[in-house]
Amino acid sequence: MILTVGIGRGVESGIAASIRQNNPDFIMFLATNKSKETIRKVEEILGRKFRQEEYGIKIISREDDAEECYRIAKDAIKQLKNDYYITVDFTSGTKAMTGGVILAAVIEGVPNLVYITGQRDHRTGRVISGTERIYAIPSPLEILTDLEKRRITHMFNNYQFYDCLRAINDLKRNLPEEKLKEFSIKALETLVKAYYLWDLFRHKEAFNELVKLKSKEVENLVSDISQLNANKEFLGKLIHCEDWRDKLLLTDIICNAERRMQEGKHDDAVARLYRATEFIGQIALKQRGIDLETMNLQTLPIDEEEKRKYEKYVENGKMKLGLRGAYELLEDLGHPIGQRFHEDKALQDLLRKRNDSILAHGVTPVDETDAKKLYNRVMSFANAVFSEIESWIKRARFVRIR
Repeated sequence: MILTVGIGRGVESGIAASIRQNNPDFIMFLATNKSKETIRKVEEILGRKFRQEEYGIKIISREDDAEECYRIAKDAIKQLKNDYYITVDFTSGTKAMTGGVILAAVIEGVPNLVYITGQRDHRTGRVISGTERIYAIPSPLEILTDLEKRRITHMFNNYQFYDCLRAINDLKRNLPEEKLKEFSIKALETLVKAYYLWDLFRHKEAFNELVKLKSKEVENLVSDISQLNANKEFLGKLIHCEDWRDKLLLTDIICNAERRMQEGKHDDAVARLYRATEFIGQIALKQRGIDLETMNLQTLPIDEEEKRKYEKYVENGKMKLGLRGAYELLEDLGHPIGQRFHEDKALQDLLRKRNDSILAHGVTPVDETDAKKLYNRVMSFANAVFSEIESWIKRARFVRIR
């Protein structure tokens, strides 16, 4: 049991009453140097001295400093929680002491909070000795639930989906069924799982989770139900419409890069933007009837002299073109994006920085400025092969929860 200890006439009676009724195996008093005298008075009322193994005292040096009171109370709870079923009594002490211990108890998940009530002296406002009774808060579930909801909301909206799922599993273990229903835990878990899978490019699995959700189930969870519906539309079209697949996959890669930039993970973002640049070239080639998967040097619609440039890319009878080779071929095919790539020296420099990054071939991390510059270049090139990309990016941006 953890008790705050104050001073003043009759304070010891309430503390003694709480100890009698709770009959703890161990007591941790949170006291000031002045209020230590109250502990002696409690012993007098109980008619016995506390043995050394029965109690401890943590001294609060500034009883009006709520931060210090919170910190000391939290340390006491952490010290005892693995060995004892803890009850916290916050009846006595300054407002800072009681406020600090309540906050510590809620955040550390203490199962029982109690305080002493009873008939009060109309002159002093104190509980009259002999009338004390304990009021117990069985578990501060409302507060705990609100804290967890806020934490999960923050994590989801910052793309920490794996941590969200872990927090939800903790809730399912610790909260009773009726509280879980109030929390809409099943719908929330499905929603988080869907976006966790989507963020990993596991589109079919993500879509299968999203379509389980009905608008009525999530209307109190998501900030904008129309954005959730737009997300479903985007994934559905990406998965089921062959003619749209490449363009929407390009859109999704760019959106994934956006999220990594918002997290401050600039190397991760640039790795995705590099892939987007490469993919734009592949889409542009398909627009000229050339699929890199089946491309054959002899069937390329370019003259024989130009074909000789690409002999170095042939492996086992098939051409294997990387990013720069694809844009070189586009230039030879007369596609405007090929020449544009060749002339864009700023883009060339940004791609070199990607190659020098720690996630590619070098050891130099990418900074925010270069990540943003590459994003803008990629968007400019993406618009050249998919004029509707910006409207689809809006549909693909992840819904937020509240």
